[in-house]
Amino acid sequence: FGVDLGGGAHEATRGSADVKLMPGARRFEVGNYNFPAAAALDRSLDILLEIGTEAIEAHVDALAHRLASGLLQLGLPVMGGRPGPHLGGIVSVGHLGAGGHDTAEDPAMASLHEALTAAGIRLSVRQGMLRFSMHLFNDTDDIEKVLHVARAWRDANPSMVAA
Repeated sequence: FGVDLGGGAHEATRGSADVKLMPGARRFEVGNYNFPAAAALDRSLDILLEIGTEAIEAHVDALAHRLASGLLQLGLPVMGGRPGPHLGGIVSVGHLGAGGHDTAEDPAMASLHEALTAAGIRLSVRQGMLRFSMHLFNDTDDIEKVLHVARAWRDANPSMVAA
């Protein structure tokens, strides 16, 4: 894409070591067009529209409320506190700023993250907080698994949970 291969040349054509960059902004393009993803996106959008954005939002909100409520009941610090209309599809646990982009300096959050990932739960760490992001593909079984692992972690590490 960013290299001028000459007229009619395919991107897989091997040229010489002497390359000429495309003029203008095209020289910064990289990679190949992802045609399979474009086809999948078309069908994915159809599915999302069939279900409807309001139904998806209600589903995601219900999952987030259940997760936030359950984590609070376990004594874990949920960002934003008790679930309400302010809660979206992301639930964060921990204290803001207690770590970097992918790190938790708080030993409790680092330990809980380790337990969750060891159980096959996918989540991220943002500024020291554990970040759970729900969407249409998640269900109540996913939430109950997180709560089960968090409960087992809390019971095994009572000194790490604030009273």
